[in-house]
Amino acid sequence: MYARIPLTIGAIASLICISATPSISQTLEEKLLGTWESELAFERYILVFTSPNNLFILNAAGSKSEYHGLEYRYKINRKAKPTQLDIIIDGIRSTDKLSTILEIDRNGTLKIQLEGVKPNQERPKIFTDNATTFAKISGSTSLPPKAFIYNGKPQPQTARGKESEARLLIDFINRAQIFHRSQTTIFVNNTEYPIKRTRFTNKFDALALGTLSGKSRAQTNNYAYRLFGGKDRAFATATAKVKGLKSYVGATFLYVNVEGKSVMSSIVCETEKPTKIPPKFPKLVGGSDSIKCPLGSQLLK
Repeated sequence: MYARIPLTIGAIASLICISATPSISQTLEEKLLGTWESELAFERYILVFTSPNNLFILNAAGSKSEYHGLEYRYKINRKAKPTQLDIIIDGIRSTDKLSTILEIDRNGTLKIQLEGVKPNQERPKIFTDNATTFAKISGSTSLPPKAFIYNGKPQPQTARGKESEARLLIDFINRAQIFHRSQTTIFVNNTEYPIKRTRFTNKFDALALGTLSGKSRAQTNNYAYRLFGGKDRAFATATAKVKGLKSYVGATFLYVNVEGKSVMSSIVCETEKPTKIPPKFPKLVGGSDSIKCPLGSQLLK
């Protein structure tokens, strides 16, 4: 898994495709049901509203046919203007909630305010220019055939099923670190303030993943996770707790590339064999555009 994201991206690019125009007689709850698509930091993201209170958020895991994602519950309040959306995160702390706003325009495009919004903070009152937009690509409420869903509950008992947890969460940590480091505004008491971050974080709580919380250490049934954050690099490890599982490391670097532009890049490395020892930290080779996995591990694509 490799992501190269310019610092100037910040906002989310809307996917250019034809939106399905909903019937005027449909309620908002009915319009939401189905599959929606957008791009977040050059990655394809899928929202699948499967019922009036169930939502899956998926991202393409290195291909167009395989997805990793999380399951959420949600509530909407149509009486509020704009419509209020609460996404309930069923993780270690089941009370975590992302409070935001949404709307569906006349063309059927779904807009959700995600930029600058974090769990357990006050709800924004207005949309910003970089609100995320999604195009409805299907009325189907079924998940893609190759979709791995991690919901904080015990995973399939096969080794590869358990390893999928670590692959997914390390990738999510990388993405959250990039967002955290590049975030330029924050909402406080419904007011947007500029911020300037000079370091990656070493606290899971700051990443607001929901599934992993606390300071620099967290655990699930299968893995022990550690977070390391510095000025221009961040690492995360997933160490297998049971025999027969591979271990993982994620790395995110901030650097100036050969074109003189500041960028952030991240990768996930997997041990070649099952082990309870995570890989060593990856290195940025020559300060250029290449991050290398350490010996004994391989790059996840």
